[in-house]
Amino acid sequence: MRAAAERSTEPRQLDLFLDGRDAFLVHEVVTSLVVRDRVGAETGLERLRDEHPVHPDLPALALLVAAMNSRPPSPATHVTVTAGIEAVQQGLAPAARRLLGEDAATFLKPSWQALAAAAARLLFDEAHPRAHRSWLCQQYGDWTAVRAAVAAEPDWPTRHCLRYRLGLARHHLGEPEAA
Repeated sequence: MRAAAERSTEPRQLDLFLDGRDAFLVHEVVTSLVVRDRVGAETGLERLRDEHPVHPDLPALALLVAAMNSRPPSPATHVTVTAGIEAVQQGLAPAARRLLGEDAATFLKPSWQALAAAAARLLFDEAHPRAHRSWLCQQYGDWTAVRAAVAAEPDWPTRHCLRYRLGLARHHLGEPEAA
Protein backbone atom coordinates (compact mmCIF):
# COMPACT_ATOMS: atom_id res chain seq x y z
CA MET A 1 0.00 0.00 0.00
CA ARG A 2 2.80 2.39 0.92
CA ALA A 3 4.62 1.78 -2.39
CA ALA A 4 1.48 2.70 -4.33
CA ALA A 5 1.14 5.96 -2.39
CA GLU A 6 4.78 6.86 -3.06
CA ARG A 7 4.42 6.11 -6.76
CA SER A 8 1.42 8.40 -7.09
CA THR A 9 3.55 11.42 -6.17
CA GLU A 10 6.21 10.62 -8.77
CA PRO A 11 5.99 12.41 -12.12
CA ARG A 12 4.55 10.22 -14.81
CA GLN A 13 4.30 10.32 -18.56
CA LEU A 14 0.96 11.77 -19.63
CA ASP A 15 -1.22 9.68 -21.87
CA LEU A 16 -2.85 11.65 -24.69
CA PHE A 17 -6.03 9.59 -24.51
CA LEU A 18 -6.35 9.62 -20.73
CA ASP A 19 -4.93 13.05 -19.93
CA GLY A 20 -5.73 15.04 -23.08
CA ARG A 21 -9.30 16.11 -22.32
CA ASP A 22 -8.26 18.85 -19.90
CA ALA A 23 -5.77 20.23 -22.44
CA PHE A 24 -8.55 20.28 -25.03
CA LEU A 25 -10.88 22.12 -22.64
CA VAL A 26 -8.20 24.68 -21.73
CA HIS A 27 -7.58 25.23 -25.44
CA GLU A 28 -11.31 25.72 -26.00
CA VAL A 29 -11.48 28.43 -23.32
CA VAL A 30 -8.30 30.13 -24.54
CA THR A 31 -9.51 30.15 -28.14
CA SER A 32 -12.81 31.69 -27.05
CA LEU A 33 -10.98 34.32 -25.01
CA VAL A 34 -8.77 35.30 -27.95
CA VAL A 35 -11.78 35.91 -30.21
CA ARG A 36 -13.69 37.49 -27.30
CA ASP A 37 -16.46 34.91 -27.44
CA ARG A 38 -17.81 35.39 -23.94
CA VAL A 39 -20.43 32.65 -24.14
CA GLY A 40 -17.95 30.12 -25.54
CA ALA A 41 -15.38 31.01 -22.88
CA GLU A 42 -17.94 30.70 -20.07
CA THR A 43 -19.23 27.39 -21.42
CA GLY A 44 -15.72 25.98 -21.83
CA LEU A 45 -14.75 27.14 -18.36
CA GLU A 46 -17.79 25.41 -16.85
CA ARG A 47 -16.91 22.19 -18.69
CA LEU A 48 -13.34 22.39 -17.41
CA ARG A 49 -14.61 23.01 -13.85
CA ASP A 50 -17.00 20.07 -14.07
CA GLU A 51 -14.49 17.60 -15.50
CA HIS A 52 -11.29 18.82 -13.82
CA PRO A 53 -12.27 20.78 -10.68
CA VAL A 54 -8.67 21.08 -9.44
CA HIS A 55 -7.07 22.00 -12.75
CA PRO A 56 -4.20 24.43 -12.06
CA ASP A 57 -5.30 26.88 -14.78
CA LEU A 58 -8.86 27.28 -13.49
CA PRO A 59 -8.23 30.41 -11.36
CA ALA A 60 -6.40 32.25 -14.16
CA LEU A 61 -8.95 31.24 -16.78
CA ALA A 62 -11.81 32.30 -14.50
CA LEU A 63 -10.14 35.67 -14.02
CA LEU A 64 -9.81 36.18 -17.78
CA VAL A 65 -13.41 35.12 -18.44
CA ALA A 66 -14.66 37.46 -15.70
CA ALA A 67 -12.67 40.32 -17.24
CA MET A 68 -14.78 40.11 -20.37
CA ASN A 69 -17.82 41.05 -18.24
CA SER A 70 -16.18 43.69 -16.07
CA ARG A 71 -17.15 47.33 -16.12
CA PRO A 72 -14.97 50.36 -15.45
CA PRO A 73 -14.93 51.73 -11.93
CA SER A 74 -17.85 53.92 -11.01
CA PRO A 75 -17.65 56.60 -9.92
CA ALA A 76 -14.33 57.26 -11.62
CA THR A 77 -11.89 58.79 -9.18
CA HIS A 78 -8.12 58.70 -9.14
CA VAL A 79 -8.30 56.04 -6.43
CA THR A 80 -10.79 53.78 -8.22
CA VAL A 81 -8.97 54.06 -11.55
CA THR A 82 -5.66 53.29 -9.82
CA ALA A 83 -7.28 50.23 -8.22
CA GLY A 84 -8.46 49.13 -11.67
CA ILE A 85 -4.95 49.55 -13.04
CA GLU A 86 -3.53 47.45 -10.19
CA ALA A 87 -6.09 44.73 -10.88
CA VAL A 88 -5.08 44.59 -14.54
CA GLN A 89 -1.34 44.73 -13.86
CA GLN A 90 -1.22 42.30 -10.95
CA GLY A 91 -3.86 39.75 -11.90
CA LEU A 92 -5.22 40.04 -15.40
CA ALA A 93 -2.05 40.82 -17.37
CA PRO A 94 0.07 37.98 -15.91
CA ALA A 95 -2.75 35.49 -16.50
CA ALA A 96 -3.26 36.75 -20.06
CA ARG A 97 0.47 36.58 -20.86
CA ARG A 98 0.75 33.07 -19.47
CA LEU A 99 -2.33 31.60 -21.11
CA LEU A 100 -2.80 33.72 -24.24
CA GLY A 101 0.82 34.41 -25.17
CA GLU A 102 1.08 36.78 -28.13
CA ASP A 103 -2.65 37.48 -27.96
CA ALA A 104 -2.45 38.90 -24.43
CA ALA A 105 -2.08 42.52 -25.55
CA THR A 106 -5.10 42.22 -27.85
CA PHE A 107 -7.13 40.64 -25.07
CA LEU A 108 -6.13 43.34 -22.55
CA LYS A 109 -6.85 46.27 -24.87
CA PRO A 110 -10.58 46.57 -23.99
CA SER A 111 -9.69 46.63 -20.27
CA TRP A 112 -7.22 49.47 -20.82
CA GLN A 113 -9.72 51.28 -23.06
CA ALA A 114 -12.44 51.03 -20.42
CA LEU A 115 -10.11 52.47 -17.78
CA ALA A 116 -9.03 55.24 -20.17
CA ALA A 117 -12.67 56.12 -20.83
CA ALA A 118 -13.35 56.17 -17.09
CA ALA A 119 -10.36 58.48 -16.54
CA ALA A 120 -11.28 60.83 -19.40
CA ARG A 121 -12.66 63.54 -17.08
CA LEU A 122 -9.95 63.23 -14.44
CA LEU A 123 -7.27 65.90 -14.39
CA PHE A 124 -3.69 64.80 -13.90
CA ASP A 125 -2.84 64.17 -10.25
CA GLU A 126 0.79 63.79 -9.15
CA ALA A 127 -0.32 61.40 -6.41
CA HIS A 128 -1.90 59.07 -9.01
CA PRO A 129 0.07 59.62 -12.24
CA ARG A 130 -1.15 56.44 -13.95
CA ALA A 131 -4.80 57.32 -13.35
CA HIS A 132 -4.67 59.66 -16.32
CA ARG A 133 -5.97 59.02 -19.80
CA SER A 134 -2.49 59.64 -21.29
CA TRP A 135 -0.90 56.76 -19.38
CA LEU A 136 -3.83 54.42 -19.99
CA CYS A 137 -3.90 55.06 -23.74
CA GLN A 138 -0.18 54.39 -23.78
CA GLN A 139 -0.87 50.86 -22.53
CA TYR A 140 -2.63 49.93 -25.75
CA GLY A 141 -0.61 52.10 -28.10
CA ASP A 142 -3.12 54.83 -28.98
CA TRP A 143 -0.49 57.54 -29.36
CA THR A 144 -2.88 60.08 -30.87
CA ALA A 145 -5.06 59.77 -27.76
CA VAL A 146 -1.97 60.07 -25.53
CA ARG A 147 -1.03 63.33 -27.26
CA ALA A 148 -4.60 64.65 -26.99
CA ALA A 149 -4.88 63.72 -23.30
CA VAL A 150 -1.65 65.54 -22.45
CA ALA A 151 -2.60 68.57 -24.53
CA ALA A 152 -5.95 68.77 -22.72
CA GLU A 153 -4.18 69.39 -19.40
CA PRO A 154 -4.03 73.13 -18.71
CA ASP A 155 -0.60 73.02 -17.09
CA TRP A 156 1.01 70.13 -18.99
CA PRO A 157 4.24 72.01 -19.80
CA THR A 158 5.04 72.24 -16.08
CA ARG A 159 4.53 68.50 -15.49
CA HIS A 160 7.61 66.43 -16.25
CA CYS A 161 5.59 63.23 -16.46
CA LEU A 162 3.19 64.68 -19.02
CA ARG A 163 5.98 66.20 -21.08
CA TYR A 164 7.63 62.79 -21.22
CA ARG A 165 4.39 61.13 -22.34
CA LEU A 166 3.88 63.76 -25.02
CA GLY A 167 7.43 63.26 -26.27
CA LEU A 168 6.91 59.51 -26.37
CA ALA A 169 3.65 59.94 -28.27
CA ARG A 170 5.26 62.28 -30.78
CA HIS A 171 8.10 59.82 -31.28
CA HIS A 172 5.62 57.00 -32.00
CA LEU A 173 3.64 59.27 -34.30
CA GLY A 174 6.71 59.95 -36.43
CA GLU A 175 7.47 63.44 -35.14
CA PRO A 176 11.04 63.00 -33.88
CA GLU A 177 11.87 66.73 -34.05
CA ALA A 178 8.85 67.65 -31.92
CA ALA A 179 9.55 64.76 -29.55
